[in-house]
Parts: sequence; C-alpha cells; structure tokens
Amino acid sequence: SLHDALPIYIIQAIEFVYFSSPEKDIEDIKAKVHHAEIFIPASERSIYRWLRQSRNLFAVERGLRVEE
Repeated sequence: SLHDALPIYIIQAIEFVYFSSPEKDIEDIKAKVHHAEIFIPASERSIYRWLRQSRNLFAVERGLRVEE
C-alpha cells in the first residue's frame, strides 16, 4: 500500500534533493524538487514538507534548537 511505501518515498526525495549533484548551487533545490516530484509519487508540497521534517530531525539529533 502507499502508506507502507511512504518511508521509501521520503528517503528517495531526500536523496534526489540533497545528494544528487551536491556541487550545484542551493538555488537549484527547486529544480531538484521538481525532478523528485516527477519520479516519486508525491506532490511538491509533500516533498518540501518531508525535507523540512528531515532538517528538523537532523538538527534535534545534533542538539540544536528547532522552531516548531
């Protein structure tokens, strides 16, 4: 089911945006999100939400403050 596959899609979105061509400029994130949107069954909004959640989780794990 889609719910069972959701963690896979989140990981794929993170890989598409943050790990594909990391040498590219930060402004390229919109293009990377669009690319991920095409290959992952998820909306642009979902992908940005997953990226925000992953950044917050990473910050918490590093002991940084996170605004909710």
